[in-house]
Amino acid sequence: MPIREHLAASSLAALLLVAASSGGLAKDTGLVFVSNERTNNLIIIDPKANTVVKDLKTSRRPRDMHFNADHTKLYVACGDDDVIDVIDVAKLEVVGKLSTGASPETFGIDESRRRIYVSNEEGSSLSIIDIDQNIIVQEVPTGAEPEGVLVSENKPFRLCDVRGWRSCPPR
Repeated sequence: MPIREHLAASSLAALLLVAASSGGLAKDTGLVFVSNERTNNLIIIDPKANTVVKDLKTSRRPRDMHFNADHTKLYVACGDDDVIDVIDVAKLEVVGKLSTGASPETFGIDESRRRIYVSNEEGSSLSIIDIDQNIIVQEVPTGAEPEGVLVSENKPFRLCDVRGWRSCPPR
């Protein structure tokens, strides 16, 4: 097997192993979703057959992805269109868009409060989005290029991994 094909096969196998062990599989489907920033799509893979099931067009520059609690919807941050695409996992279709701040990078979902917390790289902010109303209820300045969001189940969240800071900002 040529080295390029071997590396591609090894990469796919590693991706499928990580997805299977991390809960990255879609409800009742076993499918794996891979975002492609440059081609503005998701490649949907059947890990049992190691085949592409669907090439799904998204908004521009899909990045971070999270399932809702029951894995029936997949949320995908699309940095160049300032939206989070909402994908129906059963239909494998984009069924909605949530507006964000400038260049959404990563996000966390709090289903109990029906909120999505989005780090906006170019906006240097955190958008707090009401999922049901599709509105930004608050915009919080963070400093340059926020990269990560973690929503805590039992304590207030903290935004960390902001370029230019050596650690999390002070409380």
